[in-house]
Amino acid sequence: MHVTIDLNFEQCVLGNAGCLPQLVPDQVRKLKQLSVLTLAETNKVQFAAGRDLRPGKLGSMIQTLTNWLSTSDNLLLSIQVKIKCADTMTELAKKNRKEVECRVEEAKKSLSFKADIAFQGNEEGIYSELGVVMDYEEDQNRSKR
Repeated sequence: MHVTIDLNFEQCVLGNAGCLPQLVPDQVRKLKQLSVLTLAETNKVQFAAGRDLRPGKLGSMIQTLTNWLSTSDNLLLSIQVKIKCADTMTELAKKNRKEVECRVEEAKKSLSFKADIAFQGNEEGIYSELGVVMDYEEDQNRSKR
């Protein structure tokens, strides 16, 4: 790529040599660097260096970077607040779930206890009904004899 850039640069300069002023070596190097940056931007390589800052633009650049830093800090704080809120909601959900599970267990125990009592009550009723039926059958058998 270095050779290509040099050839493109040379062709560009040689083709317009009559219209252009004579360049010193530092200017030639700078033009080559700018050519590389332009190619990098056009061809989407992984990274490229920025161009020089124009005179009088340093204050503007500092303000831009300060604003960016402030925005980044605010975004970070916002994210931290949302994380804390999510953690709090998760803890509340866990407590609520545990409470509901305890209530379900209590309800199951209560229903089981009531079912045992009802079964015991019915058990006596069933036996007494069976006893009546058995007595009735015995009476019929005796009367047939």
